[in-house]
Amino acid sequence: MMTMNSMHSPSQTSTSLSTAKTIFDQANHIAAIALPYLEWTLAISLVMLLFKPTRDLVLWIYGTLLTPAVLAVAGKFLMWVWWMIKQMAKAHIVVMRNLFLPRRRIYPSLEKPEDGGG
Repeated sequence: MMTMNSMHSPSQTSTSLSTAKTIFDQANHIAAIALPYLEWTLAISLVMLLFKPTRDLVLWIYGTLLTPAVLAVAGKFLMWVWWMIKQMAKAHIVVMRNLFLPRRRIYPSLEKPEDGGG
C-alpha cells in the first residue's frame, strides 16, 4: 500500500517545503511594506469623516462609485461560482450514468445476436 510519505522522495519534500517557506517570506515582506500605507489610509479616512464637507464627499464616493462596483463584482463572482457548481454537477451525473448504465448499452456490439447466428 502506498502512503503519502512513500510517494515523494526526501529531496522533493524538502524542495516543496523550501518553496512554501519562500512564498511565506515573500508574503510577510509584502505585508510589512503595505501595513504602514494601510494605517495611513485608515487614519486619513477617519479624519475625513470628522468634517462635514469631506464626509459628504466620502459618502458620495462610496454611494456613487464604490457600492455599485462592489455589487457588480459580487454578482459576477456568484454567477461564476454557480456556473462552476453546475459544471461539477454535470460531470458527476455523467460519471454516475456511466457507472450504473448496463454495459450492453455502452457497447452495443456485446449484445447477443437475436437471429441465432454467430
